[in-house]
Amino acid sequence: MTGTLVKAAVAAVVVVLGVSPLAAVAAVGATTSIASILGAVVRGFQLARADMISWPMFAAATREALAHPVAVVRSLGERAAASVDGLVFLVTFTAAILVATAHSPADGAVVALSVAVMRSVIVPLKQFGVVGARSVIAERGHERADAMRLSTVQANCFVLLAAIAVALTISRLALPVFDQLGWLVVAMMAVQLLIEPWAGVLYSYRKIALSTAAGLPALVIAYGAVAGPGLALLAVTRSGSAEAIWAVLLATRVVFAILLVWTPRISMPAGPDWRRGVIRRRRDAT
Repeated sequence: MTGTLVKAAVAAVVVVLGVSPLAAVAAVGATTSIASILGAVVRGFQLARADMISWPMFAAATREALAHPVAVVRSLGERAAASVDGLVFLVTFTAAILVATAHSPADGAVVALSVAVMRSVIVPLKQFGVVGARSVIAERGHERADAMRLSTVQANCFVLLAAIAVALTISRLALPVFDQLGWLVVAMMAVQLLIEPWAGVLYSYRKIALSTAAGLPALVIAYGAVAGPGLALLAVTRSGSAEAIWAVLLATRVVFAILLVWTPRISMPAGPDWRRGVIRRRRDAT
């Protein structure tokens, strides 16, 4: 959370100081990289103080990995699936900023600022999905009860995001720092906030409640079939204005949410029980 606030603060400062748009993009990008590195270092020290990591533990884990290479490969595959979304978002946002900057440095600065603002809100709210999934796993209730828990999480998240969308609109009116964000961009940002309970929150829920790869098809289809070609078309036609970039990003998020909602809602514990649950459901269906 601290790193997110620092990145948002830097984005606001560079706009207030009136630095060149290209310098603003560079400052936001550098701050993001530094915050990520420092965050990893701080978490490492915290785990070390809590005796959760140490050199003896690292040595023991290495010996265990060498003794069971197949299990290590399988575990690495699961962890890779869990981090694919971060890679997809990183590539998408980087491409969006580059295409906008090629159109004009001012558009690049606007896209960088809006991405920083949106991520500062959406990334922490993914914990709504994580907490909801852990509740389902802990209770191990019936499918209808699990669906009700998920709906409660999404409803609470929607109310919070609606309030944030209103605050964003008021900020555009009252704070000079947001003057560079056009009203169309602000409107598209607000719409994306309102669909996040069925996008980012639902995706994080399924990663915990079902499996790390549960939402990957929707992610790959939406960002591979909409964001990629859309940004490429804007780059080729040199029409990558901030408004056009955000239209592509919003359309991608809408398709992503639709695909996630369209996928049958199956709530069952993760891990080995998940595979047994699939087998039981297939037997029941036959």
